[in-house]
Amino acid sequence: RPSIGNGVRSRAQVLAEFRTLVDNGVRNPTLIWFPSVVYDDGLFRQYLDVAREAGFRDALYLGGSGLIGNPTNAADLAALQRRVVHAKEVAREFGFGEVYFYGFDEARGERLLSQIPAWKAVREVGGKVIVSGYSRHFKQVGKWLDICVYADDPGSAVPSDWHSVGGRLWKYNTPQSGPEDPGIFRRNYGLDLWRRGFDGANTYCNIGNSACWNDLNGYLVRKRSGRSGMTYRSLCMVYPTTDGVIETLALTGLDSAIKDVRYMSLFRRLLRERPNAAAQKWLDAVDFTTVPLGKLRRELVDWILRVR
Repeated sequence: RPSIGNGVRSRAQVLAEFRTLVDNGVRNPTLIWFPSVVYDDGLFRQYLDVAREAGFRDALYLGGSGLIGNPTNAADLAALQRRVVHAKEVAREFGFGEVYFYGFDEARGERLLSQIPAWKAVREVGGKVIVSGYSRHFKQVGKWLDICVYADDPGSAVPSDWHSVGGRLWKYNTPQSGPEDPGIFRRNYGLDLWRRGFDGANTYCNIGNSACWNDLNGYLVRKRSGRSGMTYRSLCMVYPTTDGVIETLALTGLDSAIKDVRYMSLFRRLLRERPNAAAQKWLDAVDFTTVPLGKLRRELVDWILRVR
């Protein structure tokens, strides 16, 4: 049955949500599907069928914390490998090639390091590893992590380190979803990350819960429980309804960020194919931290037409 929130919903609701993502340029989201889904043949195929119908293609990014875990003995590692191989085979039936399995979310210290044997095992059988992380993750687990979803300040990141070992670096938490300001998401999740060398972005999350309709919900929950401290806005890029979702200005901003990067990628490719001193001089003079992004997009289009 339909329900408002991020829990069990109807197929029509989930399909509408996924199609909204695709319509706004998000073609490869990280899907929070837990082991009870991914390692259950029937459920996994149902979920994959919706994802394919919505328009998701190519790689499959699975974001359920604990999909890998931290087993260390030979029998448990072998069982993990069998699950990974089978999940990859099922995903391939629906057109997905590479499959990324999520570690422990935002883990640090011994909890982070305890996953290394399991990550090695996943990669030995062709699986990929993705998880959120921090500035110390590269030195601690960089050799065994395919995608680090970086939670620290983007200025502290060194994407070239990750690239040197064949990994990728995505950005996370700048900010998390919630504010409906499209300018924040356009600037923070688009060309600013591109110029810093990031490979992608992954904020949290598309639908938080039914309370995201109420901006004061987090405060009221804390007040009722007698707690104090920082209160987050409800985390969402869309508002859930009984038959789909309602888009927000934040999602529009994210869509613009994605398009900005695509325009810039086309421009850079054209410059490599047809070097143009004037176009390169214009690009070198752009201050990506302050330039009005609407103005930049218009100028990019002009330069693309001239260089072509």
